[in-house]
Amino acid sequence: MDRSIRRYVEHVVSDYPDTKADVASMEVEIVECSLNHDDSGIRGGGVGSPTESKAINLVTNKYLIQLNRNLRAVAKVLDSLPAEKFLLVELKFWSHPQLLSDEGIAQKLGVDRATFYRWKSAIIRAVAVELGLVQK
Repeated sequence: MDRSIRRYVEHVVSDYPDTKADVASMEVEIVECSLNHDDSGIRGGGVGSPTESKAINLVTNKYLIQLNRNLRAVAKVLDSLPAEKFLLVELKFWSHPQLLSDEGIAQKLGVDRATFYRWKSAIIRAVAVELGLVQK
């Protein structure tokens, strides 16, 4: 896998918990925001009702679409992981501050360092496949 793709996917996995919270917050913000009314006197051209406008904003916001795509890809891979590999993700990507080295995480998992790297690579690759960045 290309290094830049691997780094991007690691970033997506690392940011997964924060991204979930951000997406929920953005969706609430879109739903609760009021329409901006201008005083230009020009009418028409807009969506008929505020509810329709909010729904359209939810489904057409490109940033939100990408974040949801990332969340679905990571969630699909996480749901398929056995407990020890899920723990790897928690310890490697979601522990802040990171107190354990890769060797320390491997020891905590009860595996050698090579197995740790193999598992980590397989998880990152699976997410990259789900995102459509690499082929199986």
